[in-house]
Amino acid sequence: MERKAAKIFCFVLMVVFLSCCVSYARVTWYTPYQWGIHTWTGGAKTLLSGKTGWCVQTILSTDSGRSSEYQNIINEGFHLIIRINWSYDPQQGTIPKNSSDWNQFASNCAARVNEYKEYCNVWIIGNEPNIPSEGNISCSNYCACFKIVRNAIKNVQPDAIVCAAGLSPTPGLSLNADNANYQNQGSNDRNYFWQMCNYLANDVDGYSLHTYGIDEDPRDDSDWEFHAYRKYISIMNQNAYARVKPVYVTETNIGGNDTESRYSNTSDWIKWAYEDTTWWNNNKQHGIQCLTWFVYYSTFNNWDFPGCSLYIGRYWPSQHPNLKNAYDDFCWMTANLSHWNQGPAFSSVWTLNTTSSDKNSMDWNKIYESTYKGAWTWSGDLINWNSGGVVETGVKDYFVVWQAKTFYVTTEGWHNFLTWSDDGSWLWIDGQIVVNNYGLHGPKTEYGWKYLKPGPHFLAFKMFEWQGGACAGYQWQQPNQTSYGQVPSCGALGATNVWALDTTNSNPDSNDPNTIYPAYFIGSIWWNGTRTTTAPLGRNDYFYIEQMRYFWAPTTGKYEFKTGSDDGSWLWVDGRLVVNNGGKHGYKEATGSINLTQGMHLLWFKMFEWDGGQEYMYQYKKPNSTVWEYIP
Repeated sequence: MERKAAKIFCFVLMVVFLSCCVSYARVTWYTPYQWGIHTWTGGAKTLLSGKTGWCVQTILSTDSGRSSEYQNIINEGFHLIIRINWSYDPQQGTIPKNSSDWNQFASNCAARVNEYKEYCNVWIIGNEPNIPSEGNISCSNYCACFKIVRNAIKNVQPDAIVCAAGLSPTPGLSLNADNANYQNQGSNDRNYFWQMCNYLANDVDGYSLHTYGIDEDPRDDSDWEFHAYRKYISIMNQNAYARVKPVYVTETNIGGNDTESRYSNTSDWIKWAYEDTTWWNNNKQHGIQCLTWFVYYSTFNNWDFPGCSLYIGRYWPSQHPNLKNAYDDFCWMTANLSHWNQGPAFSSVWTLNTTSSDKNSMDWNKIYESTYKGAWTWSGDLINWNSGGVVETGVKDYFVVWQAKTFYVTTEGWHNFLTWSDDGSWLWIDGQIVVNNYGLHGPKTEYGWKYLKPGPHFLAFKMFEWQGGACAGYQWQQPNQTSYGQVPSCGALGATNVWALDTTNSNPDSNDPNTIYPAYFIGSIWWNGTRTTTAPLGRNDYFYIEQMRYFWAPTTGKYEFKTGSDDGSWLWVDGRLVVNNGGKHGYKEATGSINLTQGMHLLWFKMFEWDGGQEYMYQYKKPNSTVWEYIP
C-alpha cells in the first residue's frame, strides 16, 4: 500500500513539474491591426493569417475558470476584450437594475478581472443598456453603476482600460435616455450617448461602439447605419474628456431579418467595412482601435439575430456559400492587406468661441470651439507660427488645436512631458491630465510626469490662441535620458524610428544598450529587417534606429536570431535580450537563441551608427532548420 501511494505521489509530482514547464504565448497589450471577431468560434483558427487582432468575449460577473480558454485564444494571435454582464435576463439587466446590487456587481467584476488580468486589460461593462432586451437602464443609473465598477477594477488592475458599454444604434426603439436632449433628437441612442459622455466625464478609460449596416455595401451607409460609428465619435469630440479616450468598435454586421443577415455574408461586404474604417483612421483625428465582426460559435443554422457562424462558414460551406465567401474574404484580407488602427498624427483646427470661452481659466472645458477649419499632419514637435497662424487651415488668431495619437513606451518608469505654447495648452496621457499650461500668456513651458509601463499609450493635446503671436508643441523625456525630444506615433508593422545620436552622453564602446542615447527624433522609415546600407532619411553618421514589431512563430521550439550591423545592434524577443552585438565596430554578425511557443511574439531591434559606413539587418532560424530567413 505504501509503495502504491509512493508511486501515486511521484506521478503527481511529475504532472506538477510538467505543468510548470509548459510555456504559453506571451500576452501583449497591443496589436497594430483593426482585425477582430466578437466571440471566439471554432472557425476562427488561422483567421488572422499569422497577424494579430482582437477578440471580444462575453461573460457573467460570476463566470470563473476560463483561463485555459483565454490562453488558447491568445495563442491564435488575438488580443482579448472581455465584456462583463450582470445577467442575460432583461428583468435583471445587463447591469443590475436594482441599485442595491451595484456593489455586489462591482465586487464580482473585480474578482473576474483579478482572475483574468494575466490575459486581458480591456474590459467592457454591460451591453446595450439603452434597449428593453438588455434591461432598459437609464443613462444616469448606468453611469452611476459604471463608476462604482470601474473603481473596483482599478484596485486590482490599475492599468485596466475600462470601457463604457456599446449602445444599440437601432432607430425606432424606445431607447431609455434621460430628459436632456442632444440636437433635438429625443430619446434615442445619440441622446443616450451624449449623456453618457457628460455623466462619465473622466471616470472612463474608453468607449465601446456598435455599428450595423443595412445592405451589401457599408461604405455608402448613413450615420443611422454602418456609419453610426462616425456619429458617435463626433459626439465624443464635442466633449473635452471623451475626445481623448480610445474607441473600440466591438460589434459590426448587418442587422435585421433573415434576408438582411445574409447580405453580411456576400462577397466583399466585410472587406468594404474595413476599407471604410481604414479610410476614417487615415483621414480623421480620432481613430478606432478595432472593428470586430459579430460572429459566434454555432454548429446549427441560426439566423434569428444579426450574426453568423464562422464554424458553418468554414466547415459546412455547401449549406451557406455566402458565409464561406465572407470567411474566405477575411482570410484573404489578413494575409494580403494591413488595416492599421493608427493613422497619421492629424491635428484638427477650430475657430475659438471668444464669447463663451474663459481665456484665464485652468479648466480646459472653459475653452470652447466654434467652427471646424480643417486638419493637418503634425508630429507635435515645437512649432512657432509667430503671427501667421496655422497656414494649412488659414486661421491666424482665435483658434483651438486638438491632437490625439498613440505612442509606444519601451522602458518602464517615470516619463517627463512638457508643453510649449502661446497661449494656453494641456496634455493628457491615457486620459489623465499631465501638463496644465493654462491661461493667456506668451511662449511658456510647463512640465508634468507620469509613471508608464512598456506598451502603447494614448496622448491628447489641446492649445488655444487668442491673438498676436502663436506657438505650440509637446515633448517627452524618457527614463535615464538627459534631454527632451519628440514623441513619435506608434508606427505600423515595419515602421522604424530614426533618432539623432546623443554623442555627448552615449558610450559607443559599451555592450550595454542602455548607454546609447537619442538626441532628438528625425522621422520614420519603412524597413522589414532586410540587409541594407542605406542612410536612413539621409543621415550618414551619428544616428540610431529602433523598431518594434510582432511576428508569428509557426511552431514551438528553439529559435535562433541574428543581427548584422555597423556599428552596434541589439535584439529582444518578448522583452528578453537575445542578441547582443553591441560596441563600435565594422559590419559584424552576432547570434542568440530563445525557446518560443507557437503564436505571436514581440520583437524589438535597436542599432546605432557612429561614423563611417553603416549597415544593418536581422534574421531568424526556425526550429530544426538550417536556413536563415528574414522575418515575414
